[in-house]
Amino acid sequence: MNVSIAYAIVDENAVVIHFGDAVRLEPENASMHNNYAIMLARAERTDEAIQEFQTALRLAPDAATTHFNLANLLVKQHAQDEAMAHYSEALRLAKAAGEDDLADSIRARIALYKKGLPFRGEK
Repeated sequence: MNVSIAYAIVDENAVVIHFGDAVRLEPENASMHNNYAIMLARAERTDEAIQEFQTALRLAPDAATTHFNLANLLVKQHAQDEAMAHYSEALRLAKAAGEDDLADSIRARIALYKKGLPFRGEK
C-alpha cells in the first residue's frame, strides 16, 4: 500500500493494522518497515515507530529517506544528538545518490534544527 493513499484513510488504526500485516508478509522488505513506521508515528506509537525505522535501516542501511524519517521522529522525542547523526547520514546518502530534492529537504530540516525552530506542524 502506498503511504499517500493510507493518509487519505480515516481510520488510522485500520491503516496501522494493514501495514503491520504487510510487514509480517514481507519481513525483509525495508520499504514496508519504513512505511509501517510512518503510520505508527502518525498514530503516536513512537517507540514502535522507532523500532520499525531501525529494522528498516538494518535491512537497507543506505536508505536516505529512512534515516531522514527516523531523524524527524527523534527530534520530536528530543533525542537531538541521535537525530543529527541520522540527518547527517541521510544527507550524505542523498547527495551520493544524486537525490537533490531530498538533500534540499534534509538541509532545510538541519537548518531549522540548528536555529531551534519548529518544523511545519510542530509546536
